[in-house]
Order: sequence, then structure tokens, then C-alpha cells
Amino acid sequence: MECQAVAAPRPGHPGPLPELPGYLRFRSKVWPLRDLHPRTLASRLPIPAAVDVPPVHVGGKMYWPGEPRFGADAAGILAFDISTDTFEAMPAPPVLLDADGSDRMILSELDGNLCAAHTSRSTETVTVWIRNDGGGWMTQHAMQLEQWPEFSPRSAELVVPVAVDPGDGRRVLLDTGKALGYYDACTGSLETVYSLRSKMLLGDHYRVDHMFFIAAVCEDSLFRPYDRNCRLW
Repeated sequence: MECQAVAAPRPGHPGPLPELPGYLRFRSKVWPLRDLHPRTLASRLPIPAAVDVPPVHVGGKMYWPGEPRFGADAAGILAFDISTDTFEAMPAPPVLLDADGSDRMILSELDGNLCAAHTSRSTETVTVWIRNDGGGWMTQHAMQLEQWPEFSPRSAELVVPVAVDPGDGRRVLLDTGKALGYYDACTGSLETVYSLRSKMLLGDHYRVDHMFFIAAVCEDSLFRPYDRNCRLW
């Protein structure tokens, strides 16, 4: 999906367009897998989305965190219904983000549920909220990460919870793009599964700042992924 911000005057405003969020209109395009070209959606975005983080798919909908730089009204969550091609805005967890922008809200899917991870540089914590059946939010995990610099929001650009250990349900797999680790919510300990820095040769550590890996949680499938370049028509 492609989102664009287009400058447009407010109704009744004859003058030049100032660089203010209120003077931006957002439009979006979607490209279905089997279509030759993307199409512009009739449904308008109710709030601007943060496009510097990937969306999350849960229950037939895709979710993006709102872009708080466009004002308090945009500090929510944008949902896109794949079956109806429509957008809706929903409230985010009741957390306050730092005014300097050092705090982040990242969406993820854990055990089939929509979750929001609030990362704080000042406290070096990651708090995971889960959306319940009633549409509200409740705290699921609170992780204190100052003992592990590779996973601390103070040093890591993003700290994303990607999965919960199905064996015990208490260990959360964290991904920073440079390290993977299981955080145990009961013991407050962290087990590093993979570290890009530890795999580098001596003398090559300076390259870690410019490198990252992409981790994915996948399931076995009997179907071959569709390739847009291998069409039969």
C-alpha cells in the first residue's frame, strides 16, 4: 500500500498553503497481488500513518500507528479492512509519549492479538499492551532492559516484540535488527539468541552500525508463494 500527502487548502482559505498539518490531505493506493497496477482507494485516511515502521496484519485488517507529529488527533491507530478497502481510526493505549519524540509506539501481532509496544528511552523500558475483545487495552508485559544495552531503547533504534514462546507463554522474543533475545517476564532475565555484533570478526565491529538483519516468524505451508513475475496470462 502506498500513502501520499497532498497539500490542499482548507475550505474558504484563499491564500498560499502554509506548511501545517491541517493543510495536508492524505490519499492512498493499494496493489492487490494479482493486479497489474495499483488503484487509488475511495476511502480517505482518517488519520496520517507512521510509515517508518511496517504495518501489522491481524484478523483481516492491517494496522499502522498514527503519526503524532501531525497533532494529538493523529496519535491513534490506523486500521485498513482488506475485504472492504476501508479505513478507520481507533484509540491507542493510554500512554503518554515524550514531547521530544524519544518514545515510540510499535504495533505487533502476538498469539493472534493486536499488541502495541511502548518503548521509552528515558526509562529503558518496553511495555506491551494487548487489545481485548471489548476494544480496550490492558498491559500484558513490562520489560526493564537497562542491563542489556543491545536491547535497550536508549541504544537500539527499534525494539519489536515479534513472538511469545508457545511452551511457557511468558518469554517474549525481542528483535532490534541487530540482536534477537527472549525476555522472561517472570524472572526479569534476557537470553540472547543471536547478536550481529558477536558474529562480527575482531576489527569489524565498526561495520555493525551500518548493518542489520531481518527476522521473521513463519509457518510451514503446502502452497508456493505467488510470484508477480511468473504470470500465466
